[in-house]
Amino acid sequence: MNMVAETSGMGTNRWINNHVKNFPIPKENGEISAQLEQSVSEIILTSKYGNREQMEELEAKIDQVVYKLYGLTEEEIAIIEESVER
Repeated sequence: MNMVAETSGMGTNRWINNHVKNFPIPKENGEISAQLEQSVSEIILTSKYGNREQMEELEAKIDQVVYKLYGLTEEEIAIIEESVER
């Protein structure tokens, strides 16, 4: 995080524009956008009324949609999954 953001001194992060502007942002895809919107809506509801297991399932669903959006290979997905502990 400290490579693309700096602490504001008030407990929040400020994104460093020189790094963030280089993030690869995929082109709009209506189908994928709709899937993400639906999943985010479900997460918002679940965060209020659901349990942690439901949240983890929804987060994993969003992860899969994002992997598809970026066209990641199984090997790339495995690297990400191994490096991120929930």
